[in-house]
Amino acid sequence: MARFSASVGVEGGYDELWKWSVENSDEFWTKLMDYVGVTYEGSTSPAREGDKMPEVEYFPNVQLNFAENMLRYGKPDSPLIDSEAIVSISESRDVKRWTFGELVDDAS
Repeated sequence: MARFSASVGVEGGYDELWKWSVENSDEFWTKLMDYVGVTYEGSTSPAREGDKMPEVEYFPNVQLNFAENMLRYGKPDSPLIDSEAIVSISESRDVKRWTFGELVDDAS
């Protein structure tokens, strides 16, 4: 969070970043998407259409593949291969966790 805050020029901690993100919603989401390196096709402009939830649609001109974005971190040369990717919590079973590497194994 601190690195992202610095990259967008927000000084301070969580509260300052939250305030900036609310006041600059379109810029926040566009910069966050670029910062985390989401793979997508299309244009991030406009960042959103609509003014009030639930009619708001973010990135109406963007197409992405969620699986592609998750599985790329499970490649053998990825520094995140053993990092936690998904945590599933349910009232009816134990917590289940997958690393990025396990996601690739399960998808193969």
